[in-house]
Amino acid sequence: MAARRADESVAAPRHAGHSTRGGRSTSTIDKILVATIRLLREQGHAGMSMLEVSEAAGVARGTLYRYFTDKSALMDAVTARLGDDFERRLLEATSPYSEPESRLKALLDFMDSYMDGRQAEHFMDNEPEFLRRFQRSNFDRFVCHTRKALDPVFDSWDRRRKAPIDRQLAAEYVIRFNLSDVLVPAGTRRKQLIRSLLGALEGLK
Repeated sequence: MAARRADESVAAPRHAGHSTRGGRSTSTIDKILVATIRLLREQGHAGMSMLEVSEAAGVARGTLYRYFTDKSALMDAVTARLGDDFERRLLEATSPYSEPESRLKALLDFMDSYMDGRQAEHFMDNEPEFLRRFQRSNFDRFVCHTRKALDPVFDSWDRRRKAPIDRQLAAEYVIRFNLSDVLVPAGTRRKQLIRSLLGALEGLK
């Protein structure tokens, strides 16, 4: 799966905005959030004004404030949007595969592509506080969806081991590895390291 930029092919948040005919509201919100993510990556939260967001999104300031009353509300929506994006892309990458080894490979490919997009690195350089906020607020959610994605793998391991693996722990290790990868990128060894980590957990009784 090809790596995607943070401002491309990202679904709009489920909770923001008001419904209008023809999906105009969703389209407007989408433009606003794409522009906000781009500005955050380029100059950070402190250097970003609501005026700059409206200009980058190509919408009037009044339109921007109709959906987001201030920068705090906008940041909440961006956090939710990026969390939705992770969930959606993980599901798209893994759901076609039910065979355990194929599912595991699909998850490893997804994680590798997601980290290679360097979105987190850009945020670390320009807006580390937002990155911490995003990771903390979505951590449990990421673990939950990673665990669900790996369920066919865990089912296979349970049968082979004749004992249940700690699925929550295994999924949490995967996500914590990804968080550490932001600080010290594993590069081409990323998939190998995650697979080895899960393999070690499989071997524990």
